[in-house]
Amino acid sequence: MSTKIYNGIKFKSNNFKEVLDQLILLKKPALDLLEIKDLDIEYIILKNNLIDKDQFTIWDFMNNSVEFLSYYIFKVIIFPTTEGDIYGYCFNSKYLGLLDDISDEFSYYDNTDHPEDIDYADWDWRGMKWDEILKSYHIKDNGFSYDIIGSNDLDARTFRKRIKEVLEVMKRDNKINSILGN
Repeated sequence: MSTKIYNGIKFKSNNFKEVLDQLILLKKPALDLLEIKDLDIEYIILKNNLIDKDQFTIWDFMNNSVEFLSYYIFKVIIFPTTEGDIYGYCFNSKYLGLLDDISDEFSYYDNTDHPEDIDYADWDWRGMKWDEILKSYHIKDNGFSYDIIGSNDLDARTFRKRIKEVLEVMKRDNKINSILGN
């Protein structure tokens, strides 16, 4: 089995409650990083042939779309070990920097050479540690999932307004292109 843990971390604290409290404090800074990109909305609309739908229907579709939510959700899977260490996996790399103060990088992948700044013995040990932590193929099945930003944190009113604006531009551009014969 191939192991690819690109966003792996090891929490500095080995106190589970302290780790959860630290993650809770990341919600505000994570929400401050949340950026609604018109291109992301347009991509979902075009890819799923939703241009003739209203902003409410499109929002409902997006709010249930794993692909769309993956742009915004900040989820960490927490893996406490019998030795007392606590490891984690961050599902959205754009938020990874927010974890710097409370964790150390602890990634591992076996599809290429180890990073130059980690010696082979340490790299090999990481691989064995992740194999021990991950008992099944699906990473979510192995630990405790904590959503720092979940779908309930996305402001539906703001998203629907942006969807309406994107739809208006897309329809205007389509009308212009059809008149010009493009």
